[in-house]
Amino acid sequence: MVGKCALIGNLKEPASFGVFMAVYKTSYYKYVLHYLRSNQFRGIFDDGNSTSINQLTQDMLKRALLPFLL
Repeated sequence: MVGKCALIGNLKEPASFGVFMAVYKTSYYKYVLHYLRSNQFRGIFDDGNSTSINQLTQDMLKRALLPFLL
């Protein structure tokens, strides 16, 4: 499945990330991780022909609105 996400905690060494990866830093990381794994988020990009995301770009992530209740 394309568009997998993971939480990397307590990274104590310098690291590099692959060309098709992105780093999303936020104080609300637990909520964002949960939302990115949700069917609601994936449904935004679902074209109806497949259950997977064919290509999730950084532009798509930048335009996606996260529902927050304050």
